[in-house]
Amino acid sequence: MREYTEMERDGKKNKQFCLQERMERVKKYERLFDEAAATRDPVKLRLLEAYYTSGEWREDYEADERGELPPDLKRGVLSQDALYDLLEEKEETGMKNELERIAREAGAHFRKRELSSISSKEGHANYVTNIDCLVQEFLEKELPKLLPGSQFIGEEKENQALTDAPTWIVDPLDGTANLIHDYRTSAVSI
Repeated sequence: MREYTEMERDGKKNKQFCLQERMERVKKYERLFDEAAATRDPVKLRLLEAYYTSGEWREDYEADERGELPPDLKRGVLSQDALYDLLEEKEETGMKNELERIAREAGAHFRKRELSSISSKEGHANYVTNIDCLVQEFLEKELPKLLPGSQFIGEEKENQALTDAPTWIVDPLDGTANLIHDYRTSAVSI
């Protein structure tokens, strides 16, 4: 029977300690993953994102791929797809919330601004007002901030041709005739 040297024993202890530490970390982030999936808590999502983009996640993932983690260890947090989908959903939700904020702020111009000019444009009962132009200017400034590199096509201006770039297509005041007649049934269409 072979006797282990002190260095070999220390190496085994160190390897066991690292495995135990790795398992505890995976369990911790697995709990966090489950809580974040259930609540969409932004703080928990940021913590998961920090783990996912860290060297620790990569090491844990690779250890799992090598079969070093016990088979009964819950490990959804190591699934690239599940974690990515959760983080992507967070980003989409943030974008939706920001888009809603921009649209509501644009719509508030209907109530805040006085109708001071009305012009006819091509077509029957087709008008453009100072509010159409004001809302379009606001949206043309705000929407590209939400999606850098995006293009903007608005009803109240000459536009460039549609390209493959992500593009916001906007009717800044959908229902201009209603606004002119004070029917209060106009909307911002993005």
